Amino acid sequence: MPTHIAPRLLLIAAIAVPLFAACGDDDEATPLDAAALEGRTFVATDFTPDGIVDGSEITVVFDDGAVVVTAGCNTQRGGYSIEENVLNVEAMASTMMACDEALMNQDTALAALMSSSPTVELDDDTLTVTSGDTQLVLVEG
Repeated sequence: MPTHIAPRLLLIAAIAVPLFAACGDDDEATPLDAAALEGRTFVATDFTPDGIVDGSEITVVFDDGAVVVTAGCNTQRGGYSIEENVLNVEAMASTMMACDEALMNQDTALAALMSSSPTVELDDDTLTVTSGDTQLVLVEG
């Protein structure tokens, strides 16, 4: 190999190796912020540990700085922010319709989850909201 090429290869290697190493670091998740959710509607596919009440649909809408949650009975609404993948929801206002016990319990469980400062993770169109043993998985819909 000609002697003038070796220094160039060393320079290229010195620049390229750190770039490739940085590209391979997938352990650190991209931080989620409120702007990533604003204007989006999500529909639940799973609600652990109790499941989604048969015949009901859980929706979560992020709109104009507020999160609106419906679960087949009442509608709950409160302002929100996200810091370091933690969802902070202000005290939620709720309609006060009387529904069957299963739907009322689902409303209560969702209000508890949303007010618990849960972690949120967005993977393409799937939003996961988690607090302790409770997890709500939603897809954009």
